[in-house]
Amino acid sequence: MLYIYIYHFPQTCKQARVISILKPGKDPALLSSYRPISLLDTIGKLFEKILLARILHIVNERGLMRDEQFGFRPRHRTSLQLAHLFERITRNFDGKRLTGAVFLD
Repeated sequence: MLYIYIYHFPQTCKQARVISILKPGKDPALLSSYRPISLLDTIGKLFEKILLARILHIVNERGLMRDEQFGFRPRHRTSLQLAHLFERITRNFDGKRLTGAVFLD
């Protein structure tokens, strides 16, 4: 059994260096023409990846996530989800059932 205990996340890993990148085709004299990008600490990002891998392992091992959840999962591409949706819609073309869909972004 895998337990994760986190008592302290170092303050240095919580800080980011913010840089501004000029948006393409925008006037460099305007502040609204820039996009802020946060550069996080490398050790903090590595820690987050390790923690995410452990959490996903537990979630998958215990079956806590439905197969229909495709976001941020390996081997679950958007094109596969679209193929599933297309299959369900065409299966309902027999004239006896209605198909409805809600898309959230």
